[in-house]
Amino acid sequence: VIGYSGRLKIARRTGKKWELPWSVTAHPGGGKDVSWAPNLCRPYDVIATCGCEKQVAVWKLSLDREDNELSIWTRLDAAVEPIWRVSWNATGTALAVAPESGLVSLWKLDSSLQWIRTTDIQVNPEEESKGRSGVRR
Repeated sequence: VIGYSGRLKIARRTGKKWELPWSVTAHPGGGKDVSWAPNLCRPYDVIATCGCEKQVAVWKLSLDREDNELSIWTRLDAAVEPIWRVSWNATGTALAVAPESGLVSLWKLDSSLQWIRTTDIQVNPEEESKGRSGVRR
């Protein structure tokens, strides 16, 4: 969970009790959204968070039996205004980032495991109501 404090807090259940083993400052200016990527056989989970400081943070959460570690994978300079939403595709391989302006960007990992911006989609509220939007590559 991420909140106004900008802290990413992840809970886990141990027996009949819930505990908060992970709590990190993700977005000092305040958090807006968190999205957990679907995990298809990765040895770790991937989490994206966004906030007021115009960046997306991508986190790795290792859950093996010996090392349960939450670490920052990268920070994406995804917009010039606050980012409101982040969302993964069904396989957890592409990340959509939606800032205030409505210019949604899609991000993927390249072959060298660097996050790259692949597509921008301008969502215009007037065009959206008519079922149209503009795609830029």
